[in-house]
Amino acid sequence: MLLRSSTASATLTVRGDAATIMSIAHAARQRAKELEPDLPGTTFGQRQITALAEGLGLTGTGTGTGKRNGPRVKIYLHLAPGSPIARMEGHGPVTRDYVRHPVRDIAGHVRVQPVSDLNQTIAVDAYEIPHRLRQAVRLIHPGDVFPYAVNLSREMDLDHQIPHGEGGETSTDNLGPVTRSHHRIKTHDNWEVRQPNP
Repeated sequence: MLLRSSTASATLTVRGDAATIMSIAHAARQRAKELEPDLPGTTFGQRQITALAEGLGLTGTGTGTGKRNGPRVKIYLHLAPGSPIARMEGHGPVTRDYVRHPVRDIAGHVRVQPVSDLNQTIAVDAYEIPHRLRQAVRLIHPGDVFPYAVNLSREMDLDHQIPHGEGGETSTDNLGPVTRSHHRIKTHDNWEVRQPNP
């Protein structure tokens, strides 16, 4: 299977024997036609995805009856009060209505995490970075802080800008995400880092 995502959509490519794949495609097309009266205003492609989700037991009937034992999906969503647009990490800007579909129709259980107050410095007296601090740094710096870097992955290292061994604290003011190669360049190539502000 190959999963590729872009702004607010994703592509899943599955390889298998032709007979099985053709049977799945035919069943999805048939079910999409049947769903048209129940899902007005949706495209044929959207109904095909709904048909596949139904077949896998991932969706209710659009009434918020998703299964509690369904897959766990973590969505990082950034909302501003009163704004119809949200930012979904890994996808970009999306409407609130767009987000409601997977939550209403697919999610079996929704847990809303509390919002971190990013105006307060979070610090610990240790080198290791606890989960709460890691999450706060990711929210403050969603991308690689290395000069001219463009990586937005959550799989980056968190680097002490002022090294811990030189008195740099483990805090939101002194940590930043960097890719492993950028981390190594800074650490082993004798680069010096200066933050313009915490």
